[in-house]
Amino acid sequence: MAEIKRAYRRLAVLYHPDKNPDPRAHALFQEVNEAYDVLGDPEKRQTYDLRLANPFAEILDQAPAPPAHRDPAYRRRRPNPGVRRDPTPRDLMGQYLPYFRWLTVVGLVLTVFLAIDLALPAREYDDEIAEIYSVRGRRGAYRYHVMITTSGRNFRIYEREATTFHEQPIRIVATPIFSTELSVSNREGTHVVRLAYIYRGALSLFPLVLFIISLLAIMLPRRTEFVFNASIVCGILIVILLYLVFSI
Repeated sequence: MAEIKRAYRRLAVLYHPDKNPDPRAHALFQEVNEAYDVLGDPEKRQTYDLRLANPFAEILDQAPAPPAHRDPAYRRRRPNPGVRRDPTPRDLMGQYLPYFRWLTVVGLVLTVFLAIDLALPAREYDDEIAEIYSVRGRRGAYRYHVMITTSGRNFRIYEREATTFHEQPIRIVATPIFSTELSVSNREGTHVVRLAYIYRGALSLFPLVLFIISLLAIMLPRRTEFVFNASIVCGILIVILLYLVFSI
């Protein structure tokens, strides 16, 4: 580096316009300055050496950009993004989950209303039997009796217990919200038949299971697969539960 500086000073004094009246001295003085600027900077010197080793690199680097298309409606073709990936089952669940998630809310609200309906004080109605008939299966096997009252109420009674009423005044106990018949008896209360099969026996598992699944799905909203499957199960249980409440 010191040798370069000494050579630069010697040539600068030699070709400086104030020292050398030759008209070509000014151009040579500019070349000396440019050479010193390149040789004095390590990065510029490395670039200069690379150009000497490969003179075609500068031509390739400075290749002109393609001209713009004359048609304003022309759109350059975009590169191929690659093979399109088919959606996975989890992707489909996440896509349709908003349409099924509301089933968990409906299931939770329905089970809460059933619990409130059962907890509130029941209502009693005095009525009279208009008709009692039996329902049998395809092979004539006994299934249940249907009791119809003069006020238009009708409900099922299993195990042949309806035959003991005949045509006499009865008393009906029902829930206050859904009007689900809890029991039917004679007015003296000596013969009572328990109804509301959804609240007792094995059928009571349906509202309990629906309540647990709905509650878990609402408490775990980020588990897409679980919430989606729970929503489908809740929809099925809601249909079964409504049938049990209003038909049996």
